[in-house]
Amino acid sequence: MQLRNNERKVYMLKKTIKKIWKSLPWRLRIALVRVTQPKFTVAVIGVVFNRKGEVLLLDHWLRASKSGWALPGGFISSNEQPEVALRREILEETGLMIYNERLLSVRTRRKHIEIMFRAEADGIPESNSIEIVRAKWFSITEIPDAMSPVQKDLILQALSFN
Repeated sequence: MQLRNNERKVYMLKKTIKKIWKSLPWRLRIALVRVTQPKFTVAVIGVVFNRKGEVLLLDHWLRASKSGWALPGGFISSNEQPEVALRREILEETGLMIYNERLLSVRTRRKHIEIMFRAEADGIPESNSIEIVRAKWFSITEIPDAMSPVQKDLILQALSFN
């Protein structure tokens, strides 16, 4: 029973941090990220499917979308290869090991570069990071409405990518 109480406390802490982060002005959030990444940032994003064709989404308190739900990913460390960064991020955030990674696209936005992959994984995702409130598999028809349109389009692109 103690474990359940601790899990509930951690969940509530994550929800509180998410509310605080989302209440900050957008420009302040960007400035805070730039403090740790002053020149430019490079990130990986994974569109990860399971054997049922469901897509992995994370309720991430750092994401700008209203719902908080977004594709998994994160910043690449110095001298780290993108596919290695993707495996590391997804393992850290969900406990899942991905396989069959394939490059989808690369895009730039101001001082930010995103490298997008399609990948596969099996198992039940667990929220293993303080940044992640929840992790869940979604059928394509259940993707949250408030999720970023750009990320929704990326999921559709990944579905057609073989």
